[in-house]
Amino acid sequence: MQFFSQGQYRSPLVVRIAGYAYQEGFGGHFHNDNSVAALRDIPGLIIASPSRPDDAAAMLRTCLAAAETDGSVCVFLEPIALYHMRDLHEPGDGGWLAPYPEPGRWAAGHVPAGRARTTSGFVDLEPLARASGVPVWRCADLADPAAAGHVRVLRPDLIVVAGWTRLLPAALLAVPPRGCVGFHASLLPRYRGRAPVNWAIIRGDAATGNTMMYLDATADTGDVIDQRPVPIGPGDTCATVYARVGEAGAAMLRQHLAALLVGTAARRPQGPASGPPLPKRTPAAPAGPPPPPSPT
Repeated sequence: MQFFSQGQYRSPLVVRIAGYAYQEGFGGHFHNDNSVAALRDIPGLIIASPSRPDDAAAMLRTCLAAAETDGSVCVFLEPIALYHMRDLHEPGDGGWLAPYPEPGRWAAGHVPAGRARTTSGFVDLEPLARASGVPVWRCADLADPAAAGHVRVLRPDLIVVAGWTRLLPAALLAVPPRGCVGFHASLLPRYRGRAPVNWAIIRGDAATGNTMMYLDATADTGDVIDQRPVPIGPGDTCATVYARVGEAGAAMLRQHLAALLVGTAARRPQGPASGPPLPKRTPAAPAGPPPPPSPT
């Protein structure tokens, strides 16, 4: 390795290691997850650890490119115990499979060495919650009557919803006496619907915003508590805009939480929408003409 020769020699290499412990264990692989931890102590070694099927091909190509271009030594960890698996949740769902991209699309999925490959804005709050002594309860289906029953036992005064993209069932909306509060990444009623930040950027808007509102039985139609504008610059992406949208939402919650808990928070009905709800954004979806500006 270059580190041990002070850069005088190169030995480009990609080593594929069957790693990660498997609950049942076979062929000595049961303890490999512990042994690969020692690899992190080797200076200059690049370790690729895919977490999804579509991560694997992109990370392996990055390792090969690093070996060829920089003479790096790379270790590519593989979950050998799951090689025989195709389905994740039920037979035939193909949850462990991912399409192999055409060579012309390889650059878009490139993962620079030293960086994680992110696939969404998901953040797991459970470690933070448990560290703060806040109980965590996970639910697969909020429409299940048992879900509302579980929340009802907790007797919450207020429910705050963040990052949830589905309608809350009526049984759950009726639980807290102070209501359920949520957020939408636009200045409602403009851009009701799916992917509002994506559509705002696609349509060339100079700004979007965040709306704090009471949740009701339909999507993005509840009474408005507060709104904050968020600018969109020429170099912005969905990620950078959503980061500012999230900061605006946190600021609104801090400002209004006390009033929400005693039932004195301001609320005003939304005006009529300026167009149909936004559809889900897909690569084939046209941008379409921008909607008329919201009335002021």
